[in-house]
Order: sequence, then C-alpha cells, then structure tokens
Amino acid sequence: MCNRYVNIADMKQYKNYLLVGIGAVLLMLLVGVYFFFQSPFTAWNLVPNNAMAILETAHLPHAYQDLQKKKIWKNLKNAPYFQVLQQRFEGFLKIVEQASHKHNFWENKRVTLSLHWVGKEDFDALFFVPITQEKDAQIYREAINLFAQKNKAKFTQRSLSGENITEIVIEETEERFAFLVYKGYWVGSFSPLLLEDVLRKIKAGESAYSFAQASELKQALKKSTFAPTHSELYINFPKLAEGLTKILPEHLQPEVRALGEWGTQGYLRLQNQQALAWEGYTFNNPNENKGASFLHKQQGSPFTMASVIPHNAYLACAVGIENPQILASESKILQGIFKNLSGNMTLAYLTQEGKDEGSLLFLKATNPLGLFNSLQSFIRVAHKSALPATEKEQVGAYSLQEIAGWEHLRNALNIRSLAHFRQGYFALVGQYIVVANDRHVLKQYLQNYQDHKTWERLPTFAQIAPALKQASSFTLIAQMSLMWGRTYEWVSPKFQMLLSIYENEIKAMGWFVWQNVEKDEKLATRMQFYLDETTAKTVTEDTLKTDYTLRKQVNFGDLLYTQPYLMRNAETGETEILVQDFRKNVYLLNEKGVVLWKRNIGAQMKGSPTQVDIYGNNRLQYALSAGNTLYLIDRLGRNVSGFPVRMTDTTSVLQGVSVLDVQKNKDYWFAGCDERGRLFVLSRQVQWVAGWNPKRLAYRLGTPLQGIRIKDANYFIAVQENGQIHAFNAKGEPLAGFPLDTKQRFTATMHIESGNSLATTRVTTVSEDGKWIQFNLAGKLLKEEQLERPSGRAKFTLLQDEKRGNYWFGITTESSWQILDRNGKKLMEDEINEGVGKWEIQLFEPLPNTFVWAITNKGEGKTSLYDMRGKMVGEPIASNAPIGLRYDKAKKQMIVYRVLGNKLAILAKNIVF
Repeated sequence: MCNRYVNIADMKQYKNYLLVGIGAVLLMLLVGVYFFFQSPFTAWNLVPNNAMAILETAHLPHAYQDLQKKKIWKNLKNAPYFQVLQQRFEGFLKIVEQASHKHNFWENKRVTLSLHWVGKEDFDALFFVPITQEKDAQIYREAINLFAQKNKAKFTQRSLSGENITEIVIEETEERFAFLVYKGYWVGSFSPLLLEDVLRKIKAGESAYSFAQASELKQALKKSTFAPTHSELYINFPKLAEGLTKILPEHLQPEVRALGEWGTQGYLRLQNQQALAWEGYTFNNPNENKGASFLHKQQGSPFTMASVIPHNAYLACAVGIENPQILASESKILQGIFKNLSGNMTLAYLTQEGKDEGSLLFLKATNPLGLFNSLQSFIRVAHKSALPATEKEQVGAYSLQEIAGWEHLRNALNIRSLAHFRQGYFALVGQYIVVANDRHVLKQYLQNYQDHKTWERLPTFAQIAPALKQASSFTLIAQMSLMWGRTYEWVSPKFQMLLSIYENEIKAMGWFVWQNVEKDEKLATRMQFYLDETTAKTVTEDTLKTDYTLRKQVNFGDLLYTQPYLMRNAETGETEILVQDFRKNVYLLNEKGVVLWKRNIGAQMKGSPTQVDIYGNNRLQYALSAGNTLYLIDRLGRNVSGFPVRMTDTTSVLQGVSVLDVQKNKDYWFAGCDERGRLFVLSRQVQWVAGWNPKRLAYRLGTPLQGIRIKDANYFIAVQENGQIHAFNAKGEPLAGFPLDTKQRFTATMHIESGNSLATTRVTTVSEDGKWIQFNLAGKLLKEEQLERPSGRAKFTLLQDEKRGNYWFGITTESSWQILDRNGKKLMEDEINEGVGKWEIQLFEPLPNTFVWAITNKGEGKTSLYDMRGKMVGEPIASNAPIGLRYDKAKKQMIVYRVLGNKLAILAKNIVF
C-alpha cells in the first residue's frame, strides 16, 4: 500500500531529520503518550511482542504546545540536554510544516512509540508515523529533500523477508538509524535489530494484541470513568521487570521480579498534565497467588504514615488494610498478629548521600502492646524453646530492643522485601511497632522522630497529601531527590550516564506516587509525579549576568560529557582543550576553537586524561581509559604503537588510569583498577608488570593507585572504597602491617609525604564521612580523627598542592560548602538559600603562590571563584561541570574554560593578582 506512495530510492538524499526524531521520542515520553486502537490495522500490529511499554499521541504538535504551557516546562527547558532535544524536535516540526504547504500532516494521526530492551544494559525505541494518503507521501518525500539540502549522510539498503530496510550513518555523530515503510506506516529506530523484530512479527502473522489482553482492555475502557485524552500509556509488566533485572543489583532482584508478577498489563490515561497525573487499570489474575493477589478483596484504607516516616526515607511501600481478617484467614498461623493490624503496614527504605542507611517496617495496630505480645508468642512457638533475654536501650522517651528469634517471624511473614532484615530491632511509637534491620538505624530514627524530622514536616510533602486517594490497597511513594542518589548507585555505568543527563529533571519531580485499589477483579491504578520547583534552579546564560568577556564559544552536535581538560602543546606551549561528548567522541581543540582531531573511543572516559612524553622527545601524548580499554593517543589523534590495550575480560570497566613516573626518568608505568577491584600495571614497553596482571582485591578502589619511590625501591598504595588500605612493593607483594582496615568509605585523593624509609613516609587522606586518616608505609595508623561535620549529609574530600606539599579539606552538603586548612581550621564557607547543591571543589595556581578556589554547584549549574581569603573573584559563571583555569600574563587576564550543555566557552576577566 505505502510503496505506491513512497519511493524508497528517493530516501537516499535523507540525513538525520531522524536524529531530530529522537527528540520527538523523548518529548513524547515526557508528555506521556500512548495507545488507542480504532482502525483494523494499526501500529500495534507491527509492535514486537517484547515491548516493555507503548506510548501514543493523537496529535504530536498539539501535545508539544500543551506541554509548553505546563509547570514542568520551566524545569525542562533549562536542562542543557533538553535544550538540544528541543532544537532538534522544533527543527523536525518546521521541516514537516515547510513540506506540508499549509496541509495539516498531523491531523488525525496517532504517532506511536514502543520501548524495548536491546542488550544487557540498553534500551531503545521504535516509532511509527502513519502515511496513509498520497498527500502524506508527497509531504514525506519533500521533507526528506529539504533535510538533505542541509545535511550529509551515508545510505545503505538491504532486503529482509522481502522488505527493504534503509540504514543511514549520520556523519556528524556517527550514529546509525534504520527505517522501513510497511502498510501505511513509516517505522524507524536507532537500533536496526528492532526493525528485524518488526519484520519477524509481520511474517509470523501475529495478531495486533498478542501480548495484551485486548478483550479485557476494551471491556475496561467501556466502563472507564477516566476521561479520554490524547495521551495514553500501556505497560507490559513482565517485560519491564525482565529488563530491570539486567541493570539493577542482585539484592533488588526479589522486588524486581515481584514487579513482573504485579500485573500482566497496565493501561493509563494522562488526566492532569500540570501535575503529570495518570489514571487507569492494572490487570492481574487474583487466583494465581502472586503479584498483587494479596490485594484481592482488600478494599484498602487511607495512607496515614507521613507522621512517622523519617525525612531521609527515599521510598515507602504501604499496604492498606481495611479488613485484617482477610489476611488472617489466608494465613491461619498468623491470625493473632493480623487481627491487631489497622490501616497500613509500611516498609520504608532510608538513605544518606546516596548510600543505603537501612530499612524500617511500620506496623500500625489497634492495640500495639497486644500486637507485640502476639508476635512474641508466635516466635516462642516457632523457636520451640525459651527465648534469650535481650537488652533494652533508651533513646529519649522511647526504648529499643532486639527481637529474639526474629528469623522465625521473618520467614513466616514471607514478605520478599524483608529478606535483607538479617536481624530485627523494635520500638513502640504511639500506635506503631517500628522494626529495623539494624540497631543504629532504629536509634537514629527515634532521634529524628523526636526532633519531628518526618515526611509530614517536609514542605514539599504538603502538596501531595491532599491528592492521595482516601482508600488504597497499595501505596508506593518515592522522594525523588533522595531516590536519585540510591538509583545512581544501583545501576550500571551506562545508566548512570543517562541519569546524569536528567538529574535536575528527576529531582524536580519532587515526589512520585503509585496507588492501587481493587475494583471489579482488577486494580484501579493511579500514577503521579509532583513537581518541586525549588530543586530545579538551573542557571542559564540568560539568567546569570557575569563580568567575564567571551573569547570563544564552540557549539557541538551533542551534550558534552566531561569537563574541559587543559592540555599543553609541547611545540608551541599553547593551551589546548580536550573534551568528550555523550556520543563518545573525544575532541582536541586549540584556543581559537579549531578542532585539531576528533575520534570516537566507543565508551565514556573514566578519570582524568594525562599527558606523557612516552618517547622522551618532548612531544606529549594523551593517556586515558574508556570501558575496558587503555588508550595512548598522539598529538595528531593517532594511537601510539602498542595501544590501545584492552583488558582480557571484556566486561571489565576501568575506573581510570594513573600514569606513574616514580623514578622521574619517564620510564612510565600505567596503572588502573576496574570496577571489580582488580589492579593492572602496564610498563612503557606495553608489557604487563609481573604481579599486577591483575592483582585481585575484594573491592574497587576509592582513589587512583598511587606510586612512590623510596631510596631505590618502588612502592604502591591502594585505598579501597570500603576502607581497606593496601601497600605493595614493585612485585605486588603486600608490605608488613597491611592491609589497614579503617571501616570508612573513601573516594578522596591521597597526599603523600615522602621520607627516607617506610616508617617516615606518611600518607594523609579523608573518608567521605570526615575521618581524617594518616598512616605510614610501615603499616602504622598515625591519626584517626573525626573532623566536625556540619550536617549528617556532609561529604568530605581532600585537595592538595603537590608542589609545596600542602593540602586542605573540602566539605559539601546539599546546601553549603566549607574549606578547612591542614590543621582542620575553617578558612571559608558559603551556602545557598534554596534548591539543592551538588558541589565540586577545585584548586588552581594561576601564578606561583597564588591560589584560586573554584566552587561549582552542579545542581544550579553555576561556578564561583574565590581567593585564599574567601573573597569572590568576579561574578559567578554558568557551568554544568568543573572548569579549567589559567592566567594570561601578557594580557593580565584570568582565562576560564567551561562547558554548558553542548557548548564549550573560553571566558576572560581582567585581573591583577
């Protein structure tokens, strides 16, 4: 049908108007768009069965215009990556409008998007645009021609199952895009394999709704009280969970698998775009005794836990219990327990600075003491002997106590999420029995509760409280600003990159709520994001005035992934800039903005690149790591002989590369650690050093491997994230007295003061929590002192001037930063009144003995500069990442290099130090 309208050969002039299409895809995700089936043949007939979600919009430009009127638009439009997508998407709409000649191409067209897992840790989309009339085909061909006039692309065609697939490689970004036309639909994807899945479904003759219960869904829609909208979403729970198990850690697998069993499918309509509220149904078989079957015939009760859930809970899962006897009748052995339950039973997960701080289980009871006695009675029977006495600890007005025989109760409750409760501690708090998996966690909770640090007291929670359903069988609430940190720690490096792109947007969501209540053998479902504008104060060039002048600005095709790294041209002495974008392209530019070389290294860089003189001829090369590969690139962008070097394990991801010249004779060693804690050392001759290929540690490093030469011997120091400190000789053999176990978490650098012996060589570092550690290479711990913490969420780092052997401590919280001298004395500090700070502290020496501190708030997208007295140097500048800085003596100007979205800028300020 469509081949009559669209000539595939004409597509050879194409280009990345399809790159713009990915902007449409992501915008549709944010607008929330999805599925309707009215015509005999729809995009659903083409969607492969492994889709985890399908979205659809009835009128794409209208949905986009509607989004621009909403509150969320203010949060989105300031995000640098979103600005790139916006440009692409609006360019896409403009081209279609030009080709349409006032004909409304989008009228009565449902643009469909399906999401699929395409690898171990990657997903991609198929999108479907109807081309059903001759006029549509003419517009389509003209749009291709218009775009081809502005862009270049390489085209290839291949045939599969009798259908033509066209693939293009966009020269600018080196991206591959594939598309085909079939029965009135143009189908495209950045993963060509998904097109093959489409053709397999076509040839297999599968029905339009082979992975959805169409009849059940249609019946639900007939009875639906939810207003029809142009934005709809379908969720395939089993496939969604299947993919999540690939990217989330093992300890979360039970919860993820439970999600796959929660329902067979979900259907939601966007009811309120202002607050991103969706309502619809989840379909589940209540007789299968899995997933949401525990809600069968349980009508639920209001969520009333906000007054007791602590402020640092990032997630709470509440089961609303209207009739506890229903649960008791299905669990005869626990009747005495369940009959005392009332309202909600909630499990809350706590966090601090992205780290897991434990969990709490809240049991609301009509008779808390009676409920506790029932618990104890059950444990005594299960234990089959007298329980040992446990010691009580008083915390203010409350006491906590260990639950003897806890494992019997945990196993009987058979709640998957309690699997990590290896121990049980409890306290009676009003109507609640509060159970924790750690004594410290419960003690901290009781202190917070008495200080009124609960969800109920958070200003942002007040906006969601009125919108919570009065009765809910199941309520899940996530505090997005805290959930962000935990999610970032859970997922793979690739997904960490994606989360970094949307950090501000995720935090700006404020809260996420999912609620279910059983209705007519299915679950009425509500999903809503509540926007928190105070967390999205991203600075832009338009909103931030500065007293710097712009020397040069370079616009890249995509968002820049790294900060600007300053390099030196060995021949001219000029400064050059090395950056990498999210397409994995590495660029080297001169100060005029000219790209000296560009190359794609297939992965994102880890750690900072380093210049070395591998040949000893004063021509510098660039050492860097990406994925499982170590690169050494010459000044023309070519590989140095023997490089790149790939780790033998292809799944190994290097955490960075250290270039060690411990003998100060340019006989370099290249050292690295992968995410599994394996250490590698490579000689200048590209040979693995004996004893280091690899050296296996139990945990990855928190700071790069450091080398030092004492007399005529080389030594290496490795500090693991989990607090283990190791020291080795050149053969990789541990030194006497090591490892030292500090039981701290380390990510700070090390300051090494070299002596004439192992005993007089001193190493200083600081843990994330502010433990000031000093040790010597004789294996003696010299100092273990706790620096003052301004808040429970304070994070410490160490900054140093290696030339003069000096160091400082940097301290950051969500709303402030401080710098202490090497004696722990406060030098300077500042804070923000609102919003969330994610700080990065840098130290520069633009002139000898002249220091400048650069404080970047990545939450706001702003960098401020200070001198050693704490006085601000010039006005703040807009920046998404740490900066580069140097001093131009001839012009008496401080030169700052910054990245903002897809832009690299060189700024100058007249100043005399």
